[in-house]
Amino acid sequence: MLSRYRQIFREPGTRQFSAAGFVARLPMSMVGIGVVVMLAETRGSYSLAGAVAAVYAFATAVLGPLVGRAIDRRGQRAVTVPALLVSSSGLVALLWLAGARYPVWPLLLCAALAGVLPSVGSLVRARWAEIYAGDKRIQTAYSFEAVVDEVVYIVGPLLAITLATSFFPEAGVLGAVALSFVGTSALVIQRSSEPKVKARAAAGRSAIRFSALHVVVPALMAVGAIFGSTEVVTVAFAESEGSRSAASYLLALNAVGGCVGGLLFGAFEWKASLSKQFLYCVFSMPALLAPLLVTSSLGPLAFTIFVAGLAIAPVLIIAMALVEGLMPAESLTEGLTWATSGINVGLASGAAIGGWAVDSFDAHSAFVVPVAAGLLAGVIAGIGAGRLKAPDAARL
Repeated sequence: MLSRYRQIFREPGTRQFSAAGFVARLPMSMVGIGVVVMLAETRGSYSLAGAVAAVYAFATAVLGPLVGRAIDRRGQRAVTVPALLVSSSGLVALLWLAGARYPVWPLLLCAALAGVLPSVGSLVRARWAEIYAGDKRIQTAYSFEAVVDEVVYIVGPLLAITLATSFFPEAGVLGAVALSFVGTSALVIQRSSEPKVKARAAAGRSAIRFSALHVVVPALMAVGAIFGSTEVVTVAFAESEGSRSAASYLLALNAVGGCVGGLLFGAFEWKASLSKQFLYCVFSMPALLAPLLVTSSLGPLAFTIFVAGLAIAPVLIIAMALVEGLMPAESLTEGLTWATSGINVGLASGAAIGGWAVDSFDAHSAFVVPVAAGLLAGVIAGIGAGRLKAPDAARL
Protein backbone atom coordinates (compact mmCIF):
# COMPACT_ATOMS: atom_id res chain seq x y z
CA MET A 1 0.00 0.00 0.00
CA LEU A 2 2.72 2.45 0.97
CA SER A 3 4.56 1.93 -2.32
CA ARG A 4 1.95 4.02 -4.16
CA TYR A 5 2.56 6.89 -1.76
CA ARG A 6 6.33 6.58 -2.05
CA GLN A 7 6.02 6.92 -5.82
CA ILE A 8 4.46 10.39 -5.68
CA PHE A 9 7.40 11.71 -3.64
CA ARG A 10 10.05 10.61 -6.13
CA GLU A 11 9.82 13.86 -8.06
CA PRO A 12 12.18 16.60 -6.82
CA GLY A 13 10.64 19.14 -4.45
CA THR A 14 7.50 17.16 -3.61
CA ARG A 15 8.53 16.40 -0.03
CA GLN A 16 9.47 20.02 0.59
CA PHE A 17 6.29 21.70 -0.68
CA SER A 18 4.10 19.06 0.96
CA ALA A 19 5.80 19.59 4.34
CA ALA A 20 5.52 23.38 4.02
CA GLY A 21 1.88 22.99 3.05
CA PHE A 22 1.18 20.99 6.21
CA VAL A 23 2.60 23.71 8.46
CA ALA A 24 0.84 26.45 6.50
CA ARG A 25 -2.49 24.60 6.74
CA LEU A 26 -2.48 24.18 10.52
CA PRO A 27 -3.77 27.74 11.11
CA MET A 28 -6.96 27.04 9.14
CA SER A 29 -8.05 24.68 11.93
CA MET A 30 -6.61 26.86 14.71
CA VAL A 31 -8.02 30.32 14.07
CA GLY A 32 -11.71 29.54 14.58
CA ILE A 33 -11.35 27.71 17.89
CA GLY A 34 -8.54 30.07 18.92
CA VAL A 35 -10.81 33.10 18.41
CA VAL A 36 -13.61 31.46 20.40
CA VAL A 37 -11.35 30.62 23.35
CA MET A 38 -9.69 34.06 23.25
CA LEU A 39 -12.85 36.18 23.13
CA ALA A 40 -14.77 33.98 25.55
CA GLU A 41 -11.98 34.60 28.07
CA THR A 42 -11.20 38.26 27.36
CA ARG A 43 -14.73 39.48 26.58
CA GLY A 44 -16.74 36.90 28.53
CA SER A 45 -19.14 36.28 25.63
CA TYR A 46 -19.50 33.08 23.68
CA SER A 47 -22.04 34.68 21.36
CA LEU A 48 -19.54 37.39 20.41
CA ALA A 49 -16.80 34.80 20.04
CA GLY A 50 -19.02 32.67 17.79
CA ALA A 51 -20.02 35.67 15.67
CA VAL A 52 -16.41 36.71 15.07
CA ALA A 53 -15.40 33.12 14.23
CA ALA A 54 -18.36 32.86 11.82
CA VAL A 55 -17.36 36.09 10.04
CA TYR A 56 -13.84 34.70 9.61
CA ALA A 57 -15.21 31.42 8.20
CA PHE A 58 -17.53 33.11 5.72
CA ALA A 59 -14.90 35.68 4.71
CA THR A 60 -12.51 32.82 3.94
CA ALA A 61 -15.19 31.10 1.86
CA VAL A 62 -16.14 34.25 -0.08
CA LEU A 63 -12.71 35.84 -0.56
CA GLY A 64 -10.81 32.60 -1.13
CA PRO A 65 -12.02 32.06 -4.74
CA LEU A 66 -11.22 35.69 -5.61
CA VAL A 67 -7.69 35.22 -4.29
CA GLY A 68 -7.50 31.90 -6.14
CA ARG A 69 -8.46 33.57 -9.40
CA ALA A 70 -5.76 36.20 -8.88
CA ILE A 71 -3.23 33.41 -8.28
CA ASP A 72 -4.21 31.74 -11.57
CA ARG A 73 -3.60 35.06 -13.34
CA ARG A 74 -0.40 36.20 -11.60
CA GLY A 75 1.16 33.18 -9.88
CA GLN A 76 1.27 31.82 -6.34
CA ARG A 77 4.14 33.90 -5.01
CA ALA A 78 2.95 37.23 -6.46
CA VAL A 79 -0.48 36.98 -4.79
CA THR A 80 0.12 34.84 -1.72
CA VAL A 81 2.71 37.13 -0.12
CA PRO A 82 0.53 40.28 -0.03
CA ALA A 83 -2.51 38.20 0.92
CA LEU A 84 -0.54 36.70 3.81
CA LEU A 85 0.39 40.19 5.01
CA VAL A 86 -3.23 41.39 4.91
CA SER A 87 -4.54 38.27 6.65
CA SER A 88 -1.88 38.36 9.35
CA SER A 89 -2.48 42.07 9.92
CA GLY A 90 -6.17 41.33 10.49
CA LEU A 91 -5.38 38.64 13.05
CA VAL A 92 -2.76 40.75 14.85
CA ALA A 93 -5.24 43.63 15.06
CA LEU A 94 -7.83 41.19 16.41
CA LEU A 95 -5.36 40.14 19.10
CA TRP A 96 -4.81 43.76 20.08
CA LEU A 97 -8.54 44.51 20.22
CA ALA A 98 -9.49 41.34 22.08
CA GLY A 99 -8.73 42.59 25.57
CA ALA A 100 -9.77 46.20 25.00
CA ARG A 101 -13.29 47.55 25.36
CA TYR A 102 -13.75 48.53 21.75
CA PRO A 103 -17.10 48.15 19.93
CA VAL A 104 -17.92 44.89 18.21
CA TRP A 105 -17.62 46.09 14.59
CA PRO A 106 -13.77 46.47 14.61
CA LEU A 107 -13.52 42.83 15.70
CA LEU A 108 -15.77 41.75 12.83
CA LEU A 109 -13.78 43.85 10.36
CA CYS A 110 -10.50 42.32 11.50
CA ALA A 111 -11.97 38.83 11.19
CA ALA A 112 -13.05 39.64 7.62
CA LEU A 113 -9.55 40.89 6.72
CA ALA A 114 -8.06 37.70 8.16
CA GLY A 115 -10.11 35.72 5.63
CA VAL A 116 -8.02 37.04 2.72
CA LEU A 117 -5.42 34.28 3.14
CA PRO A 118 -5.42 31.86 0.15
CA SER A 119 -6.52 28.27 0.55
CA VAL A 120 -3.18 26.58 1.17
CA GLY A 121 -4.64 23.18 0.34
CA SER A 122 -5.52 24.49 -3.12
CA LEU A 123 -2.00 25.84 -3.60
CA VAL A 124 -0.48 22.48 -2.72
CA ARG A 125 -2.92 20.51 -4.87
CA ALA A 126 -2.20 22.83 -7.80
CA ARG A 127 1.49 21.96 -7.44
CA TRP A 128 0.69 18.25 -7.50
CA ALA A 129 -1.43 18.84 -10.62
CA GLU A 130 1.45 20.69 -12.28
CA ILE A 131 3.64 17.59 -11.80
CA TYR A 132 1.13 14.78 -12.36
CA ALA A 133 -1.54 16.26 -14.67
CA GLY A 134 -2.96 13.43 -16.78
CA ASP A 135 -1.13 10.85 -14.62
CA LYS A 136 -2.93 8.28 -12.47
CA ARG A 137 -0.66 9.24 -9.59
CA ILE A 138 -2.58 12.52 -9.20
CA GLN A 139 -5.36 10.68 -7.35
CA THR A 140 -2.83 9.16 -4.96
CA ALA A 141 -1.40 12.63 -4.36
CA TYR A 142 -4.88 13.98 -3.63
CA SER A 143 -5.47 11.01 -1.31
CA PHE A 144 -2.36 11.96 0.62
CA GLU A 145 -3.49 15.58 0.85
CA ALA A 146 -6.94 14.53 2.11
CA VAL A 147 -5.24 12.59 4.90
CA VAL A 148 -3.10 15.64 5.67
CA ASP A 149 -6.31 17.70 5.95
CA GLU A 150 -7.68 15.21 8.47
CA VAL A 151 -4.48 15.33 10.51
CA VAL A 152 -4.58 19.14 10.43
CA TYR A 153 -8.08 19.09 11.91
CA ILE A 154 -6.92 16.75 14.66
CA VAL A 155 -3.72 18.57 15.58
CA GLY A 156 -4.71 22.22 14.95
CA PRO A 157 -7.59 22.65 17.44
CA LEU A 158 -5.69 20.73 20.11
CA LEU A 159 -2.64 22.95 19.59
CA ALA A 160 -4.70 26.17 19.68
CA ILE A 161 -6.51 25.19 22.88
CA THR A 162 -3.29 24.02 24.55
CA LEU A 163 -1.52 27.29 23.77
CA ALA A 164 -4.46 29.42 24.95
CA THR A 165 -4.94 27.52 28.21
CA SER A 166 -1.26 27.00 29.02
CA PHE A 167 -0.02 30.56 28.39
CA PHE A 168 -2.53 33.38 27.76
CA PRO A 169 -5.89 33.58 25.93
CA GLU A 170 -4.42 35.12 22.78
CA ALA A 171 -1.70 32.48 22.44
CA GLY A 172 -3.76 30.17 20.21
CA VAL A 173 -4.38 32.84 17.58
CA LEU A 174 -0.81 34.15 17.92
CA GLY A 175 0.50 30.64 17.28
CA ALA A 176 -1.68 30.41 14.17
CA VAL A 177 -0.20 33.68 12.85
CA ALA A 178 3.33 32.42 13.44
CA LEU A 179 2.71 29.06 11.75
CA SER A 180 1.00 30.78 8.83
CA PHE A 181 4.01 33.00 8.28
CA VAL A 182 6.52 30.17 8.57
CA GLY A 183 4.62 27.59 6.51
CA THR A 184 3.33 29.88 3.76
CA SER A 185 6.72 31.57 3.37
CA ALA A 186 8.41 28.16 3.11
CA LEU A 187 5.90 27.20 0.42
CA VAL A 188 6.13 30.28 -1.81
CA ILE A 189 9.93 30.39 -1.87
CA GLN A 190 9.90 26.99 -3.60
CA ARG A 191 9.75 28.34 -7.14
CA SER A 192 10.66 25.13 -8.99
CA SER A 193 7.32 23.45 -8.14
CA GLU A 194 5.17 26.58 -8.49
CA PRO A 195 2.60 26.14 -11.30
CA LYS A 196 3.30 28.22 -14.37
CA VAL A 197 0.82 30.98 -15.18
CA LYS A 198 -1.10 29.82 -18.23
CA ALA A 199 -1.37 32.16 -21.21
CA ARG A 200 -5.18 32.25 -21.10
CA ALA A 201 -5.40 32.85 -17.34
CA ALA A 202 -5.18 36.64 -17.60
CA ALA A 203 -8.24 36.81 -19.84
CA GLY A 204 -10.01 33.77 -18.46
CA ARG A 205 -13.50 33.88 -17.04
CA SER A 206 -14.37 32.98 -13.47
CA ALA A 207 -14.11 29.28 -12.71
CA ILE A 208 -17.59 29.22 -11.15
CA ARG A 209 -19.08 29.58 -14.63
CA PHE A 210 -17.98 26.03 -15.47
CA SER A 211 -20.85 23.64 -14.89
CA ALA A 212 -18.79 20.97 -13.12
CA LEU A 213 -18.53 23.31 -10.15
CA HIS A 214 -22.32 23.74 -10.17
CA VAL A 215 -22.45 20.12 -8.97
CA VAL A 216 -19.26 19.72 -6.95
CA VAL A 217 -19.58 22.91 -4.87
CA PRO A 218 -23.21 22.41 -3.71
CA ALA A 219 -22.49 18.74 -3.00
CA LEU A 220 -19.47 19.72 -0.91
CA MET A 221 -21.57 22.32 0.92
CA ALA A 222 -23.85 19.48 1.99
CA VAL A 223 -20.81 17.37 2.92
CA GLY A 224 -19.44 20.29 4.94
CA ALA A 225 -22.81 20.51 6.71
CA ILE A 226 -22.31 16.88 7.74
CA PHE A 227 -18.99 17.80 9.35
CA GLY A 228 -20.26 20.95 11.08
CA SER A 229 -23.46 19.43 12.44
CA THR A 230 -21.73 16.22 13.54
CA GLU A 231 -19.24 18.21 15.62
CA VAL A 232 -21.91 20.23 17.43
CA VAL A 233 -24.33 17.34 17.97
CA THR A 234 -21.56 15.00 19.17
CA VAL A 235 -20.47 17.54 21.80
CA ALA A 236 -24.09 17.94 22.94
CA PHE A 237 -24.66 14.18 23.00
CA ALA A 238 -21.52 13.58 25.07
CA GLU A 239 -22.62 16.30 27.50
CA SER A 240 -26.09 14.74 27.79
CA GLU A 241 -24.38 11.46 28.68
CA GLY A 242 -22.47 13.20 31.48
CA SER A 243 -19.07 13.23 29.79
CA ARG A 244 -18.50 16.37 27.74
CA SER A 245 -14.75 15.66 27.61
CA ALA A 246 -15.49 12.47 25.67
CA ALA A 247 -16.53 14.63 22.69
CA SER A 248 -12.92 15.40 21.80
CA TYR A 249 -12.10 11.69 21.63
CA LEU A 250 -15.22 10.95 19.59
CA LEU A 251 -14.42 13.67 17.06
CA ALA A 252 -10.82 12.47 16.92
CA LEU A 253 -12.13 8.98 16.10
CA ASN A 254 -14.19 10.47 13.28
CA ALA A 255 -11.07 12.17 11.89
CA VAL A 256 -9.03 8.97 12.29
CA GLY A 257 -11.72 7.19 10.29
CA GLY A 258 -11.20 9.81 7.60
CA CYS A 259 -7.46 9.18 7.63
CA VAL A 260 -7.93 5.42 7.32
CA GLY A 261 -10.47 5.84 4.53
CA GLY A 262 -8.18 8.21 2.64
CA LEU A 263 -5.11 5.99 2.94
CA LEU A 264 -7.01 2.89 1.82
CA PHE A 265 -8.70 4.70 -1.06
CA GLY A 266 -5.44 6.09 -2.38
CA ALA A 267 -3.66 2.76 -2.10
CA PHE A 268 -5.70 1.14 -4.87
CA GLU A 269 -6.35 1.85 -8.52
CA TRP A 270 -10.09 2.08 -9.12
CA LYS A 271 -11.54 1.14 -12.51
CA ALA A 272 -14.78 3.11 -12.26
CA SER A 273 -14.82 6.62 -13.72
CA LEU A 274 -14.37 9.56 -11.36
CA SER A 275 -18.03 10.56 -11.78
CA LYS A 276 -19.19 7.09 -10.73
CA GLN A 277 -16.72 7.00 -7.84
CA PHE A 278 -18.08 10.35 -6.68
CA LEU A 279 -21.65 9.05 -6.77
CA TYR A 280 -20.78 5.83 -4.93
CA CYS A 281 -18.86 7.61 -2.18
CA VAL A 282 -21.40 10.40 -1.69
CA PHE A 283 -24.25 7.88 -1.50
CA SER A 284 -22.28 5.85 1.05
CA MET A 285 -22.17 8.78 3.47
CA PRO A 286 -25.85 8.80 4.56
CA ALA A 287 -25.77 4.99 4.73
CA LEU A 288 -22.80 5.09 7.12
CA LEU A 289 -24.34 7.98 9.09
CA ALA A 290 -27.77 6.35 9.49
CA PRO A 291 -26.76 4.23 12.55
CA LEU A 292 -26.29 7.51 14.45
CA LEU A 293 -30.08 7.73 14.61
CA VAL A 294 -30.30 4.61 16.77
CA THR A 295 -27.15 5.14 18.85
CA SER A 296 -28.07 5.32 22.52
CA SER A 297 -24.75 5.57 24.40
CA LEU A 298 -21.14 6.69 24.01
CA GLY A 299 -19.71 3.23 23.31
CA PRO A 300 -21.76 2.49 20.19
CA LEU A 301 -21.38 6.12 19.12
CA ALA A 302 -17.58 5.78 19.17
CA PHE A 303 -17.74 2.84 16.75
CA THR A 304 -20.42 4.43 14.56
CA ILE A 305 -18.68 7.77 14.24
CA PHE A 306 -15.39 6.06 13.30
CA VAL A 307 -17.11 4.05 10.55
CA ALA A 308 -18.95 7.16 9.34
CA GLY A 309 -15.59 8.89 8.98
CA LEU A 310 -14.34 6.31 6.48
CA ALA A 311 -16.23 7.96 3.61
CA ILE A 312 -15.04 11.51 4.35
CA ALA A 313 -11.64 11.49 2.68
CA PRO A 314 -12.66 9.52 -0.43
CA VAL A 315 -15.40 12.06 -1.20
CA LEU A 316 -12.95 14.95 -0.89
CA ILE A 317 -10.28 13.12 -2.90
CA ILE A 318 -12.62 12.44 -5.81
CA ALA A 319 -14.11 15.93 -5.68
CA MET A 320 -10.66 17.51 -6.04
CA ALA A 321 -9.73 15.03 -8.78
CA LEU A 322 -12.92 15.93 -10.66
CA VAL A 323 -12.11 19.63 -10.44
CA GLU A 324 -8.57 18.97 -11.66
CA GLY A 325 -9.83 16.82 -14.54
CA LEU A 326 -12.77 18.96 -15.63
CA MET A 327 -11.46 22.50 -15.11
CA PRO A 328 -9.16 24.21 -17.61
CA ALA A 329 -5.61 24.45 -16.28
CA GLU A 330 -5.66 28.25 -16.26
CA SER A 331 -8.52 28.24 -13.69
CA LEU A 332 -7.41 25.32 -11.55
CA THR A 333 -6.46 27.17 -8.34
CA GLU A 334 -9.72 29.10 -8.33
CA GLY A 335 -11.68 25.91 -9.03
CA LEU A 336 -10.01 24.05 -6.17
CA THR A 337 -10.64 27.02 -3.90
CA TRP A 338 -14.34 27.08 -4.81
CA ALA A 339 -14.51 23.44 -3.74
CA THR A 340 -12.83 24.26 -0.43
CA SER A 341 -15.13 27.26 0.06
CA GLY A 342 -18.15 25.02 -0.42
CA ILE A 343 -16.95 22.82 2.42
CA ASN A 344 -16.32 25.84 4.67
CA VAL A 345 -19.77 27.35 4.06
CA GLY A 346 -21.30 23.96 4.77
CA LEU A 347 -19.30 23.64 7.99
CA ALA A 348 -20.58 26.96 9.31
CA SER A 349 -24.15 26.32 8.20
CA GLY A 350 -24.18 22.76 9.50
CA ALA A 351 -22.90 23.86 12.90
CA ALA A 352 -25.65 26.49 13.13
CA ILE A 353 -28.41 24.07 12.08
CA GLY A 354 -27.06 21.35 14.36
CA GLY A 355 -27.03 23.74 17.31
CA TRP A 356 -30.60 24.80 16.56
CA ALA A 357 -31.70 21.16 16.40
CA VAL A 358 -30.08 20.41 19.77
CA ASP A 359 -31.80 23.39 21.42
CA SER A 360 -35.15 22.71 19.76
CA PHE A 361 -35.28 18.94 20.29
CA ASP A 362 -32.49 17.00 22.01
CA ALA A 363 -28.95 15.82 21.27
CA HIS A 364 -29.97 12.34 20.10
CA SER A 365 -32.71 13.57 17.78
CA ALA A 366 -30.34 16.19 16.33
CA PHE A 367 -28.30 13.45 14.64
CA VAL A 368 -30.96 13.62 11.94
CA VAL A 369 -29.21 16.79 10.69
CA PRO A 370 -25.96 15.13 9.45
CA VAL A 371 -27.99 12.22 8.02
CA ALA A 372 -30.25 14.66 6.14
CA ALA A 373 -27.19 16.57 4.91
CA GLY A 374 -25.76 13.30 3.59
CA LEU A 375 -29.00 12.56 1.72
CA LEU A 376 -28.97 16.08 0.27
CA ALA A 377 -25.40 15.57 -0.96
CA GLY A 378 -26.51 12.35 -2.65
CA VAL A 379 -29.47 14.05 -4.34
CA ILE A 380 -27.25 16.87 -5.65
CA ALA A 381 -24.63 14.44 -6.94
CA GLY A 382 -27.26 12.24 -8.55
CA ILE A 383 -29.06 15.09 -10.33
CA GLY A 384 -25.83 16.64 -11.58
CA ALA A 385 -23.98 13.45 -12.48
CA GLY A 386 -24.29 14.14 -16.20
CA ARG A 387 -22.11 17.23 -15.88
CA LEU A 388 -19.23 15.25 -14.40
CA LYS A 389 -18.58 12.69 -17.12
CA ALA A 390 -16.24 14.37 -19.60
CA PRO A 391 -13.98 17.42 -19.78
CA ASP A 392 -16.00 18.95 -22.63
CA ALA A 393 -19.09 18.83 -20.38
CA ALA A 394 -17.40 21.23 -17.99
CA ARG A 395 -17.95 24.23 -20.22
CA LEU A 396 -21.23 26.12 -20.37
